[in-house]
Amino acid sequence: MKKVLYNISAALFAAAMLSAAASCSKQETPNLPEEPKAETITLSASMELPDSETKTSLDGLSVKWSDGDRISVFFGNNTTNNEFTLSSGDGETSGSFTGEASQASETLYAVYPYKSTTSISGNTVSLTLPAVQTYKAGGFADGMNPAVASTYDCGNLEFKNICGILKLDLKLPGSDDPTVALPLVEVKLPIQKIVIYSHTDKLSGEGTVRDVLVLFTEEDTVIQYFVKKLEMSPTASNTVTLDVGGATISNSSVKSFYIVLPPTTGKLYVTVFGGTSSTSTMTKSTVSTISRNKIRPMPTLDFVGVAGVSLSAQGTSNCYIVSEAGNYSFDATVMGNGAVGIISGGGFPTTDAHITPAPVSAQILWQDKRTSLQPPYTYPISDVSLTSGRVTFKASGVKGNAVIAVYDGPNGTGNILWSWHIWCTDTPAEQPYKNLAGKEFKLLDRNLGATAATPIVGPINTETLPTYGLLYQWGRKDPFPGSAGVASNTEKELNKSDGSTYTMSDEGYIVATDTDKGTIDNTIANPAIFYYGIEASSYDWHYASRNNYLWGNPRGYAADYTASKSIYDPCPPGYMVAPNDTWTRFTSTGKNSSQRNEFNLSGSFDNGWTFHTTEWQSGSSSWYPAAGNREYINGSLSDSGFGGYCWSSSPSSSGSYKAGYLMSSSLFVRPQDYDNRAYGLSVRCSLVGGK
Repeated sequence: MKKVLYNISAALFAAAMLSAAASCSKQETPNLPEEPKAETITLSASMELPDSETKTSLDGLSVKWSDGDRISVFFGNNTTNNEFTLSSGDGETSGSFTGEASQASETLYAVYPYKSTTSISGNTVSLTLPAVQTYKAGGFADGMNPAVASTYDCGNLEFKNICGILKLDLKLPGSDDPTVALPLVEVKLPIQKIVIYSHTDKLSGEGTVRDVLVLFTEEDTVIQYFVKKLEMSPTASNTVTLDVGGATISNSSVKSFYIVLPPTTGKLYVTVFGGTSSTSTMTKSTVSTISRNKIRPMPTLDFVGVAGVSLSAQGTSNCYIVSEAGNYSFDATVMGNGAVGIISGGGFPTTDAHITPAPVSAQILWQDKRTSLQPPYTYPISDVSLTSGRVTFKASGVKGNAVIAVYDGPNGTGNILWSWHIWCTDTPAEQPYKNLAGKEFKLLDRNLGATAATPIVGPINTETLPTYGLLYQWGRKDPFPGSAGVASNTEKELNKSDGSTYTMSDEGYIVATDTDKGTIDNTIANPAIFYYGIEASSYDWHYASRNNYLWGNPRGYAADYTASKSIYDPCPPGYMVAPNDTWTRFTSTGKNSSQRNEFNLSGSFDNGWTFHTTEWQSGSSSWYPAAGNREYINGSLSDSGFGGYCWSSSPSSSGSYKAGYLMSSSLFVRPQDYDNRAYGLSVRCSLVGGK
């Protein structure tokens, strides 16, 4: 076996490439004529350094021989598996292996580690990769990483690793923002086993190793050499298991697990079994290939068999997409997209993206309910709780929307500190856009909050309502429900955390703004209330002087604007509200039009339009429903089935009280219109950074 010694300060380790310079020396025995006697032979071996071109190699690795290490040695054409044992060099990079052979020759084949089942035929070595490996802290298990060597002149015998290593870093969910200081209570969870599965590659069982000729040219000279290539048997297994045996992971640090695998090219599925229950599992996939003698690290994973998939692992935001049933969690200590979303000069009431005071509890503020003829109803989400600064919940797989709030008191009492939109839909696709100036964007294929990208064609009629989505007041992060029907302007029934229902038309949910209510702080504390505009506020929900920074694009009305994502942006991680010049391709002039021949359309109007997004009358296209709006002067629903409206992140000219939006109907297409910011309109999310 090999002992792997590490620099304790290193976080990772390098893939080991073993080599041994071998020479044959004999201790003479009496030469009896009756039959050949076994000769005692010593092979000198020394380790080579790790491959300097292995980019995943890490500082601090040193591979040493260990007392008891054994190798299989084959001489010439003899198929006898001779066992050689380390006789000197324990803890060193060079050593000697001693064994007996009755038919020694200058042609040698050697395999590490020794196994009685290892065999040879000609120049092909047959061996078995174990189906179960044993966990070893800080490395792979003893004898799990096989190496093969050969020589034809009893000269240097260089061992070559024939497998690679998958490195899996695990931890329990904690804060995703390293700058957030939490009174974190360390939690530990035992891991029982890690199972690796492949649809296409064999991972354990019988295999063969042979020399493969490699040719390359260097300065017009053809150079050839042989490499050791492992080929797994067709009858080998597509699964290998790392028996962890209860080693624990925690929410305060990362623990690394190493699994030895033959070279692979296909996707690998990694299932982690945690706790004491076989149902506490998590499965992730990696598309990275496994190469001989290299470590392939996977990104650090939060074990979510209990706490749920970390929605904020790739960045915090005010909206998270959930596409499948299961357990989920997100960081509830950060406002929106964090410190990068606090824009200098924006007049935001905070200079710190940390939510203070620290949240005490979490609760569903409102959510859609599934239409059903009779109870019990199935809701999009349930089982909301707050633990160590993280909100956890269970998704049912039902499509819809929900808003979760955190509070400064227990059990959903006290003040709301922040809130998040949970968007339960199939994963939206990105679609290309190119405006008339040639600027390129990528937008999600549906309105924010929509559960379908295009109308659903049913046996009776075409259903466009799932494409409507939610409505937003310009600059606010929280959504409001749209119409419950196509062309009906009827209020949708929503469920509170206790299962009771309400609609926006109920008292207290649509309120006139004033000096106290029309502030950022107040709308954060009252995310479910629609504040309509009044003349004194220039028909903006924000009562004070206009704030053009709220959605990160204060100069969006200018051709040379620079947009960024703010902490109040309502889009999911990696996306932000689209700027106002996104839709200029929708008319031939890029300007507002009432001429049908100037509309860049595919098909006819049917409670919405399908617009071409990159070329005139061809190329990529996207559906824009006539989802209607909420009126800026009273908050009531309007224009469902007639008009489609999408806010942009762009305010109108500096000092104006309006903001830019797209408007489309059977009569008009207005890609650069402006109107009062208290309106509730749809939103389309654009990839941060454009292309």
